[in-house]
Amino acid sequence: MKALFALAAILGIIMLIPILGTLIGCFVGWTVGIFWPNTFAAFLTHFGLSAFAPWQIGAMLGFVGGFFKAMQTNNKD
Repeated sequence: MKALFALAAILGIIMLIPILGTLIGCFVGWTVGIFWPNTFAAFLTHFGLSAFAPWQIGAMLGFVGGFFKAMQTNNKD
């Protein structure tokens, strides 16, 4: 029974990280779009993404970034 709860907790955390990344990215994209609308519009036009709102770009990047983990390397040469 403990193993089932541990598995459910691990799966919940794995699902929660990309969702939190999406929400944070959405908020950050929205904030950037409010304070620097012309700069952000020029950036999106440069990459051909002018059809998207800043919060949509932020949400996409936050979702993708939620799947990356911090890597720690130790070189003992």
